[in-house]
Amino acid sequence: MKRTCQDFERYGHIAALLPEYVDGAGECVVVLYDDGRREVQSCAMRSALERYARVFGCSVPRMRDCERRLFGRSRQELPLPFEPYFVLVPFRWRAPRVRGDSTLAYVNFVHIASFVPEGDGIAILLKSGLRLSIRSSYASAARRFQDACASRDHLIATFCACGLPMIA
Repeated sequence: MKRTCQDFERYGHIAALLPEYVDGAGECVVVLYDDGRREVQSCAMRSALERYARVFGCSVPRMRDCERRLFGRSRQELPLPFEPYFVLVPFRWRAPRVRGDSTLAYVNFVHIASFVPEGDGIAILLKSGLRLSIRSSYASAARRFQDACASRDHLIATFCACGLPMIA
């Protein structure tokens, strides 16, 4: 599938996908953009991820399977590399409200500037100056950041080996 600048304009500016529960609407996903805009989508995180996967011509279960083989771990909390500019890194966002509730937020790797300890969790500082409080530990966040870096590098190496054009 050929990538265009239009794809980057549409998805490259997404800084984070945050699961929220809104009274009256139920499960929602808040899409946070790098310029501070927020967009609320009335769907569960799983549906939002599947929607993005369809746009990029891939499947979330297959992507997770590839990541499990790459890292040798069978955890749900591995990065989702859609494109080099859209690698979603999972972090614990909130406590579950009910069984099966999505508690993972996904932060776009290219927008992460740093993270610092904050109370019981950490704060992710985005390049745009936004700050996200996450429930993950500092060690866990560092490992997920390293995983995302390795995942992005693997994706770029795969694209180059196949001779595919890419926008990075």
